[in-house]
Amino acid sequence: MFGLQHLRGLGLELGVPRVDVREAHFRMRGRVITVRGDPLLSVVERTNFDHWLVQVLRTRGVRVVEQSPVQRIVPSSCGVKVHTATHEFNAQAVVLASGSRSLDFVEWEGRRPGAGPRWVARALEVFATDPLAARGGQPASVEFDFSPLARGRYGYRWKFPMPGERAATANYGVFDSRRYAQRRAPDLNPELSTLLQASGAKNLEAIQGYPIRLYSPLVRLSAPRMLLVGDAAGTDPFFGEGIGVSLAYGRLAAREIDHAWRLEDFGFTGFAGRVRGSDLGDYLGVRWASARFVYGLSRLPGFTHLAWAVAHLIARGYHPRLAG
Repeated sequence: MFGLQHLRGLGLELGVPRVDVREAHFRMRGRVITVRGDPLLSVVERTNFDHWLVQVLRTRGVRVVEQSPVQRIVPSSCGVKVHTATHEFNAQAVVLASGSRSLDFVEWEGRRPGAGPRWVARALEVFATDPLAARGGQPASVEFDFSPLARGRYGYRWKFPMPGERAATANYGVFDSRRYAQRRAPDLNPELSTLLQASGAKNLEAIQGYPIRLYSPLVRLSAPRMLLVGDAAGTDPFFGEGIGVSLAYGRLAAREIDHAWRLEDFGFTGFAGRVRGSDLGDYLGVRWASARFVYGLSRLPGFTHLAWAVAHLIARGYHPRLAG
């Protein structure tokens, strides 16, 4: 719902198939907490969503250059040169929305350390059959299984329904926060296999793995003439979700650039602080604190039982709302 609110703030209504989810089930070794909303969240197919956004940009007069990856960014006191595989651009400022697989932030004349998240989680996901959907079973819901926490895995397993042509499938995955950074990372494949077997699902596509850069309020998000946004700047540190967060980053970056044009000052000093002070900063700040608490302490004896009791209390008073 956070993402839908920011779409509407841009004057857009979602133009791709979606599943409105009214129930989320949080599990821990046989125990279940259910949270409801009307809707609680909406699920889209990422490829269709990205394509739709590009088409919206084109209808609004934005030039989109595809299949021309950025090779080099050269900032200076008077502008930024962006070299791609096929073009060279001269800009007053650059917004780096290079995704979770992006390189570290461009250093400014070698005098400042690179910015961007240093806490990088990882995930595996696969699209597989959904036996319940194929039988016309229960209404669409999402599953978050935190049982891996009790085994020192520092994350959760998920199941999401899919919209449109994928309605008989689900997205299954495993999120690993990597809060154990000093130790060897566990193999996530057995976790995903256990999830698929328990659901009676069969792979339809190859398993995909990727890093997830997680937000921290301590991170640098700008340098003179450059802003870092989206997955490259840091996603939800608790769940790893990035679509709604990226839309919010985009709105903040647009305001920042508009302000810079009016002042004729593209230093972008204080951008990270303005992110922290925004509704996005509030949203991510709570998730950051929750992630440090839950994933950071879950290895302690009895902690998962305590965390589960606290989650029960929170769920009783939880009433989902659109972010302002």
